[in-house]
Amino acid sequence: MPKNRFAEVRYRVLDRCLRDRTRKYTVYDLAEECTKAIFEIDEIDRPTLSTKQIKNDLMFLESEAGYRAPIMHEKLPGETKHFYQYEDPGFSISQRPLTDQDVTQLRQSLAILRRFKGMHFDGWIEDFSGRIAQLHDIPDIRHVDSHPIIRFEHEDYFTGADWIERLYKAIETKEPLQLTYQQFGQNPVEHHVSPYLLKQYNRRWFLLGKTRRSPTCTTFPLDRIKQVDRSKYPYEPYPGDQPEEFFEDIVGVINDPDQEPMEILLEVDPSRFPYLNSKPIHDSQKRLSVDADTPGWHRIRFLLKPNYEFYAILLSHGDKVKVISPEKVRKKLKEIINKMASNYE
Repeated sequence: MPKNRFAEVRYRVLDRCLRDRTRKYTVYDLAEECTKAIFEIDEIDRPTLSTKQIKNDLMFLESEAGYRAPIMHEKLPGETKHFYQYEDPGFSISQRPLTDQDVTQLRQSLAILRRFKGMHFDGWIEDFSGRIAQLHDIPDIRHVDSHPIIRFEHEDYFTGADWIERLYKAIETKEPLQLTYQQFGQNPVEHHVSPYLLKQYNRRWFLLGKTRRSPTCTTFPLDRIKQVDRSKYPYEPYPGDQPEEFFEDIVGVINDPDQEPMEILLEVDPSRFPYLNSKPIHDSQKRLSVDADTPGWHRIRFLLKPNYEFYAILLSHGDKVKVISPEKVRKKLKEIINKMASNYE
């Protein structure tokens, strides 16, 4: 039974009435009580709820998908109407706050989260799974022998995974950090960072933050962070609306603050176009109606900052794509291709 806006309100009212041993509620009485409760929420006059709706709600409370409520009904003395009560006066749906349907959805969600090993969710997921099983007398998902139904592109463990939980909490509490950061082939350097966002790209995790040494934000690959401590300097709020906007004009995580987004025109081979059309390279990707220079090819427009990740994706499509403009991007791509070709001479 699909839940509408006031379904939970009706269930709680029915639960209260069915537990009441001082009054015998008919389906009409229950409809009036539910209608009054809904009116108290938004103060909108409505017709009294239908008895059909109340009977459907009672059936749901009794059902396996609902609360398995022990509801009885009997005729009122000397009348044709029936009143409704719990057989067990001590029963309440509050003792079973989740329906079987709720539990099923929770178990599915937990099973998906458990696929992210190495993310430090393991502790509370295991604990929560056990508590759900105890509350509802169902098999514990920790002990269910089943193969994964969904698989993400995620490493069970990756270098830098140990920092996820620490950085997450720092972002949540706006804690300034002192990062010991080491570029490949260089000595470790300390950065005092205000952390804003964790982002995954191409099977790696990055921290978006702002250092005291720079007026702009930057990203730190987690696999190069050697130590995380609290900084002695104050936290600086994100210098914009939302941290996500840092990634709007780029592919990946490299954002040159001195570069402006530019219009880039591509032509795509008809055999490759469906792939690019179904999986856009960037949110700004748009197919143009104008004819391409190469007959049969498709023309695509982007508005972004070309960076290493953007060129890497273009190169992954080989001779099935070509840059039309601007000349700066054509020249850069040509230089990369020539260097690649020289490796095989």
